[in-house]
Amino acid sequence: MRVCELLDEESRQWDRGKIETMFALRTRQEILAVPLDHLNSPDTLIWTENKAAKFTVKTAYRLALHLNMQPWAEHSSSRAFKPAWSKIWTLNVPPKVRIFLWRACSNCLPTRENLHRRRKRVDTRCEFCHQQSENTSHILWECPFAQNLRDKLIQRELEQWATTAWSIWNARNKFYFEHVQLQPKTIVDVARDLLVEYQRLVALQ
Repeated sequence: MRVCELLDEESRQWDRGKIETMFALRTRQEILAVPLDHLNSPDTLIWTENKAAKFTVKTAYRLALHLNMQPWAEHSSSRAFKPAWSKIWTLNVPPKVRIFLWRACSNCLPTRENLHRRRKRVDTRCEFCHQQSENTSHILWECPFAQNLRDKLIQRELEQWATTAWSIWNARNKFYFEHVQLQPKTIVDVARDLLVEYQRLVALQ
């Protein structure tokens, strides 16, 4: 989205109605606080979280920790977890899979248990087994849905597992929001094809 899309064409000021519809309160306040003194200048992408002014996953990770300000997201023992984080960030998998892994390890996924903790009115039980509370560990490891999928894997290398875990999460969302249940083989195939295609493109660069 460009800045001009958030402006009122007649007044050349912020379109407050559109901004209030699209953004949360804090974001609205930050946008409306920006002066419109240079309307004739072209839009420019700016990332202020590092000196190079360039977006990186590392700085996005640090920013996410700062914004959440939750005890489970602060990682006070981050030094102890540094080897694990380093391994995640260096996996030869698509960036969205690495980000998914970070969110899973940081308990940032919008599981039913997390939504309930944030005072959303949801049943915390897993949509698949209807027995245990739906948290990250349950979705990716403990639920029979995930166990059946893991049992079908012959070789569980870390990169394949990471992509498969991401595929399980996507399948969970498809079932939850679209009421479509994918077969374990389909989920494995999606993960495998994504990983093969991504690594092929990386090798060509």
